[in-house]
Amino acid sequence: AMQTTRGTRKSTTPAEVTLHVDELVTATVPVEAVIEEEPESTLWRGETVLEPSRVTVSGPKSVVDRIAVAQVPLDLSEESGTYRGSITYDFVDADGEPVTSSRLRVDTATVAVTVPLLAKQRYSLNEDDAIKGSQSLPEGYEIKDIEIYPAAVSIAGENIENMKYPIYFEEQLDVSGKTGDVTGTLKIK
Repeated sequence: AMQTTRGTRKSTTPAEVTLHVDELVTATVPVEAVIEEEPESTLWRGETVLEPSRVTVSGPKSVVDRIAVAQVPLDLSEESGTYRGSITYDFVDADGEPVTSSRLRVDTATVAVTVPLLAKQRYSLNEDDAIKGSQSLPEGYEIKDIEIYPAAVSIAGENIENMKYPIYFEEQLDVSGKTGDVTGTLKIK
């Protein structure tokens, strides 16, 4: 028994305490978005913008040294337009395993996230719009077939569904006077 100013102490549990000391370090780690659920297929997903793109973390060296990245989980499955939000992040190691400690301190607890989500539609390319000069073929020649690859393209943008002619060939392949196969690469707008 031990006499104290508050009374007599008969026992102490635990009888001893072990204290681990580690060097206090600070590191700056990149922030990355992890898309857990994609938006619906009618939407095009642009490049994710994270602000800040790096966070500063302080804590025990043995913990901080394991941190590879701060991951921001994103579920875009219910979104119908550009996503904007402030999201908490999780530290993970190089294998993607969580790194946690009550001793970690950060300069910011959330990351501002912007993910452009725009309406997307698929349009077929008109074969006749790809060529010019079909009326100027030599006598006895005609166009047998026109192949365009890809035959359709997907485009994304605001109010895209209201566009009458959203895509067109910037130039045409001239077949005037040709007597054999004509191949070319055309730009579309």
